[in-house]
Amino acid sequence: MKTTKRHLHPLAILVFWGRYIISWFIIILLSLFTDHGEWNETAMVVVIILLVILLFAVFKYWWYRYEIGDQAITIYTGVIFRKQRHVPYNRIQTLQLQQWLFLKPFHAVSVQLETAGQSHDQAEAVLPVVSQHVVDQLQLLVNGEQPLSDEVPEVVDNRYQISWSDLNTYALTSMGIIPILLGLLWLYGKLDDLVSKSVMDETINVVLHFGVLVIVGLAVLLIIAGLLVSYLTIVQRYYHFILTKKGDRLHTEKGFFSA
Repeated sequence: MKTTKRHLHPLAILVFWGRYIISWFIIILLSLFTDHGEWNETAMVVVIILLVILLFAVFKYWWYRYEIGDQAITIYTGVIFRKQRHVPYNRIQTLQLQQWLFLKPFHAVSVQLETAGQSHDQAEAVLPVVSQHVVDQLQLLVNGEQPLSDEVPEVVDNRYQISWSDLNTYALTSMGIIPILLGLLWLYGKLDDLVSKSVMDETINVVLHFGVLVIVGLAVLLIIAGLLVSYLTIVQRYYHFILTKKGDRLHTEKGFFSA
């Protein structure tokens, strides 16, 4: 079986971000109660901290990879100090699954690989967020069976169902963020009609007070948020896309909320 290093499900970024926020909770709390002068300065400090944490989460997601081989799964972690954990399938006793509410619509789960030689409190290895298809592959390999390749789309009796890898690739490479950014620019152009000039001038002065780096950081945060919105929009629109030929007609099913 051909093996390649894979990234986790993109929703792992949110999981990592949430964990970092919990870890940094004391720092965030102190920043709220520290006297920075004005309330907007305090809010800006909190935004900067959340932005830094988000960047850490993105870095961790990018470097957190796994490789499903014929005899074992290998997990690569770490940014500066790279770690590699090799877990043979014949040692895995249980695949412990955990699914938060926001992962359920995407058929994504957190997987803990439990072996006989692990400590009582810690799993041998963890895949924070992967698709259900990956779990099915691992379960077959643990049972000594050969899984089907996930690179071939399902085509049975004039029926095509999009694979998660194809949908994920399309969503990540889509240019859907452009209309979002254009919409924000249009909204910015309409602020003169919605907000008084004095409020606008005061807001601009406050933003300029924090310097160029903060402005760039906010722009990066806005772009990341736009990419995330674009990704989730496309996934929910084409999730479970099925194309079926019935006679001379094509029938499609897709989306979380519509078909």
